[in-house]
Amino acid sequence: MASRTIFNPTKCFPPHPLLSRHLSTTTFSPARKICPLLEIVPIDGRGFGTIATQEIKPYTLIFSESPVGIAQYNPLDRYQEQVSIAAAHSAMSFGQKAGFDSLHEGVRPFSTKEMRIWNANCFMYDSVGSNSTSAVFLDMSRINHSCIPNAEYDANFSKNRMVLFSTQRIRAGEEVTINYGHEYMLKAAEERNAHLRYIYGFTCTCKACVDPSFKSLSDKRRRMLKEDFYCGMHDHSTAPDFSAKALGIDEPSSMKPGSLTQYIDAGFSDGINIFRPGTIQLMRRSLKLKFDEGLGGESFLSAAFTYASTALIIMHKRMRDRKSRLPVDPLTDLQRCMQLLLVSERLMREIKPREDKGMRKMREKKENVMGMWNSVILEEMTVAECRETLAKILSKEPDPFSGSSAYRA
Repeated sequence: MASRTIFNPTKCFPPHPLLSRHLSTTTFSPARKICPLLEIVPIDGRGFGTIATQEIKPYTLIFSESPVGIAQYNPLDRYQEQVSIAAAHSAMSFGQKAGFDSLHEGVRPFSTKEMRIWNANCFMYDSVGSNSTSAVFLDMSRINHSCIPNAEYDANFSKNRMVLFSTQRIRAGEEVTINYGHEYMLKAAEERNAHLRYIYGFTCTCKACVDPSFKSLSDKRRRMLKEDFYCGMHDHSTAPDFSAKALGIDEPSSMKPGSLTQYIDAGFSDGINIFRPGTIQLMRRSLKLKFDEGLGGESFLSAAFTYASTALIIMHKRMRDRKSRLPVDPLTDLQRCMQLLLVSERLMREIKPREDKGMRKMREKKENVMGMWNSVILEEMTVAECRETLAKILSKEPDPFSGSSAYRA
């Protein structure tokens, strides 16, 4: 999504009062400050990117932006997608088209420039059945990729905006990065970069891709995450091969695996039985793996909340039926899970709108679980206390590679 070329229409058209007035109301120049916390600047070897103008704490809302165009997303019918993209591009103002045309064009051989730019810079915006849409943002599309990002994006449909929030501490002057595909979480470095080169035309240079010692440990963590998800939680005999050679398809992202954190109270969702021996331990280990890898964000907080609420439900069920042999980790204690439940929900509220349906369900579930244990919140922790508590809890978790009984049924 990083820009490689800049198109400046002021050098291509003669000065004219009407044109000057129109240009003054648009912002297509890449290098500029886009909000109090972010600035777009040239980045060596990466075109343009965004840097933090001051220190940003984890789980802080940084920036939001409305799309300049929304189009149908249909990798199975590229002609229909091309028509939709052409219509979205045609509806843009002169200044918006100038900004759009200055974005990175990508490397895939689509028939039109608009489609090449769109597919190299778009975000999945909405997906309801077969009616999926993608959207392009002039500023958000300048944010570069990292396999260990320090920020994450999320669509706020009620306000028709894409929201950017931090997932780690970002120092002043540090580049702000996002992950170009959540599916990369379960891929090793070579698999990720094969797809990044195919779709965007670049090789990632984050430490999970270039630092030999960290890369080796990172690949090990992600392989374990993949095995736990497919073989442990879904009973597949083998985990899928995500290599470019094995996939051999036009749109690798269509192979995106499901979220690690989609469970329901009944204990079953997408083939996962949370009461099956070993499942709760795999959920705990996956959470620790993501924490150690630096993969924070909405899915991480959701995983923390799901693990904590599930563990508390299982502990309560076991207390009611002492004869039951439910898969409860003996090292899981009530206080730790209760804290994890509260801080993950509190931090999620910092990054999700109050009207979000998922947030309403999370609040209801938190209240139900707290009521199950006859617990009440006397004084809610501050956001800073929640960040500190979350890091403290997970830093004390056993090493996922130690063979600890905490991760065994």
